[in-house]
Amino acid sequence: ILLDRGWYIPAETDGAQAIKRLLAVTPAPVDVDENAPTLNEAIIAEDGETNLTMIDKVLKAIGWRLRVDGDGTIRVTAPATNADVMYDPIDNDAIEPKITITRDWYDVPNVFRAISDGVSGIAKDEDDNSPYSIQNRGREVWAEEDDCDLSGYETIAEYAIRRLREEQQVGISVKYTRRYNPALQPGDLVRLHYPAQGLDGLYKITSQNIAIGGGCSVSEEVNFNGYY
Repeated sequence: ILLDRGWYIPAETDGAQAIKRLLAVTPAPVDVDENAPTLNEAIIAEDGETNLTMIDKVLKAIGWRLRVDGDGTIRVTAPATNADVMYDPIDNDAIEPKITITRDWYDVPNVFRAISDGVSGIAKDEDDNSPYSIQNRGREVWAEEDDCDLSGYETIAEYAIRRLREEQQVGISVKYTRRYNPALQPGDLVRLHYPAQGLDGLYKITSQNIAIGGGCSVSEEVNFNGYY
């Protein structure tokens, strides 16, 4: 559904409540978590803007996510901070043997510059334990964003740090098939401990394809989220 030209969400608006209003066009029930960040700046609809693209902008600004339950309920909720499940070859080997690992480190930034209203913030990855860090790669790889939608009391420096972490999550992508677990949805975190395959850390689920039938297998893709 296209939004009217010039439609906008004012600054200081509760981000989750703004998303709930945008979702009013669907008959699905919508549940919203409390204490969502507010928008530091207004978000204005551009040409061709829809309810869904505007929702994406708000989610990016506040760092939250959408979940869809099995009964169709849409939940606006905070990002996952802990792994819901740990998979390893001894205690919980629910993953089939074929695992595809893609490492696309070339364009993954280790320096991020955010610009908003003439003010800039720069975040640098100088962590000795990070494979993307400046010292481990021997060079700086920059990314920049000049149309930043800050949330709550987030500073431009904090925004740059958050966006650098988000950009680095796409560096390692893993595809596999596993047993069905109804508790896991896209956006959740899983811990993978398969040292022989070079997998040891937290991974964010980015997509799922569930084959309904005997065994109900799940084809899943996850992106690296950190060594913690």
